[in-house]
Amino acid sequence: MPNRSFYRTPVAFYASYGFRDPDTGRWEEGYTDPLIRKVNLQPFKDGEMLTFGESTTYYTEGYKKLYLRGELSFPENPPDDSEIVFYYDSAFYQVKGNMDYTTPGKGPKHLKMLAVKFASGTEPDITPPVI
Repeated sequence: MPNRSFYRTPVAFYASYGFRDPDTGRWEEGYTDPLIRKVNLQPFKDGEMLTFGESTTYYTEGYKKLYLRGELSFPENPPDDSEIVFYYDSAFYQVKGNMDYTTPGKGPKHLKMLAVKFASGTEPDITPPVI
């Protein structure tokens, strides 16, 4: 994916973070402000590498592959192990894994992420952004 024109779909990224409230002593969880980036978003189509049952699960649960240039840098600086969520086409997706292709050398420099659509009723409590 070396061509910039591939990265034309705007999505809003969020990272989860938590902290202990000094006043109440309770653990508070929240999400960062949206980080809007242009990405290449594709349906999951690597079923030939899985068993029939596994690939059926991936297709029916709305898995997507997302390619993005450069790292995600949130202003709030959440921990590295934060859950990453993105919003696209009136739905929230949770990133399940990623591959880093940003190492030096020839070829494209991008991150590849595998994400699944949140099931109805389990979406995060985030106000959808205007993209």
